Amino acid sequence: MEKKLFILMIFLSSFIYAQETVLTINVTKVFIGKIIDDKPVFSGGYDNDETFKQIINIEKKEGFLTFKNSMKAQNTFSHGPIDEIIYETPNKDELSTQFIWQFSNSYDDNKGIAYIDIIMVKNKLADKNKIFTAVILIELDNSITQYEGYINSKDFIKIQ
Repeated sequence: MEKKLFILMIFLSSFIYAQETVLTINVTKVFIGKIIDDKPVFSGGYDNDETFKQIINIEKKEGFLTFKNSMKAQNTFSHGPIDEIIYETPNKDELSTQFIWQFSNSYDDNKGIAYIDIIMVKNKLADKNKIFTAVILIELDNSITQYEGYINSKDFIKIQ
């Protein structure tokens, strides 16, 4: 009886602590720059193609939200927990979700803190089953990366 109860507890705990994908952003373009005089100045970037296969995920694991930026072609990623989520809805067709991200990289020893703003806009793409998404990432050294892409959804996905 005790063994059956123990196995049942392990089985149920796997559901409690399972990883859940909250949001997946299919990245199409990336812009890189610096913040100069409180304004973004972009100096480069690239189209996300087979060379990079970049994707952004927000996942919930063990009750905590994490942000993960992956380059599947290079098998590298940056990941870490997110804190201090703020939602803004400037109008009915836009949702901005802002938070602090504590990240570490799989490809080097760099760790840091970044400010993230995920902006979702309805009906910008011809395909009405997708929502245009821009992810703005600003690090403490004033570097800025803007990711553009889409989510496969007709409605906003609130990160919680």
